[in-house]
Amino acid sequence: MPYDAAERGRRFLSSCLNFQQCGSRGALNCAPLTRAILPAGNRRENAGAEPYVCKPRHKTPREPDARNQCPCGAWLSSGIRSMHMNSKTLLTVMLFLICLVLFSCTRKTSEDVIADNAEVKTFVTYFFVPGSTLLKNATDVFLLQNQYAQSLVSTDDICFSDSPCNKTKDYFLKFTPNFLFEIINGRKIVTGADPDAFVDLRDIKGKKSYRVRATGTEGSIYGTFWLSDFSFVVYGIESDEAFVDVYDIKAKTKTSYTIDKTKRKPDADVDAFLIAKYGQVDSFQSER
Repeated sequence: MPYDAAERGRRFLSSCLNFQQCGSRGALNCAPLTRAILPAGNRRENAGAEPYVCKPRHKTPREPDARNQCPCGAWLSSGIRSMHMNSKTLLTVMLFLICLVLFSCTRKTSEDVIADNAEVKTFVTYFFVPGSTLLKNATDVFLLQNQYAQSLVSTDDICFSDSPCNKTKDYFLKFTPNFLFEIINGRKIVTGADPDAFVDLRDIKGKKSYRVRATGTEGSIYGTFWLSDFSFVVYGIESDEAFVDVYDIKAKTKTSYTIDKTKRKPDADVDAFLIAKYGQVDSFQSER
């Protein structure tokens, strides 16, 4: 015999909202739901049957969780857990993205680290127009054994302004410029010296001197300094372009940065820059 609408409603309630099995969390009056679904003349309670009232049950030790017995209850419980987990996951993802954005916005590039160095910043600001930035050219292999080397006879001249040591006192930088200073009529001026300028890295323990950078008549080295215990910088101008070379002894790399000559200040006074920086260094004074 085919089911009428009332019978289909009862079966829906019986299969999905099985309160006899799913009511382990307490009694729930099902009559309002029954009255909302079934016609007034076909309600079980009007026919003398018991109303749909959930009866609390207590699981036995071997009885499985009631949520696993009720499809709707299991779905609802799973949904709540999923929502809770999704909320936590969403919060975690959001925090991760925020941290990633903040880190990427605040993390400095290698160019930033070099450009923010006080000595490099003074050099760039003096010789180049505002807004000029260092551009990374290339990173090459830097091996001491590939550099021109000589035996280091004496280390008496280490740790001076023109030959700074690293903090570990394993190495020092020997800067030999292609300019000297001379006092004429009470005024200090810049005079020419050897046409070549160069920087040697001197290994104190290994008793070796390595030629790491040199310029000819088209350029000049304006300074060198230690960036960290085992990395150092050599900078200057060659063919009217700035060069800033970063050497890393441990990483065995040389990274070159430049600023195009079109950004060079036409009125930058080279002599004034050199006198201000090295005018008091004894080893840079002419003996004439």
